Amino acid sequence: RKFRESQEDANKAHFIFKRSKHHWKSIEEEVRSWVQSNWNRWEEEKPKWLDENMKAKIPIDWIKTKQA
Repeated sequence: RKFRESQEDANKAHFIFKRSKHHWKSIEEEVRSWVQSNWNRWEEEKPKWLDENMKAKIPIDWIKTKQA
């Protein structure tokens, strides 16, 4: 619920990746889509909330890599 209510990426990430997956399993596809839609921008902007600890919580198969 809070994931959908928030407009801020930092808040969305906190609500999702600081909690056990069973709390957000029902909206997993929505969360995956959000990550995939924003990953390249986050990599460029390097927001403070997207530290190594937070990155480790994001499933690797959700992360799009830039093609060379």
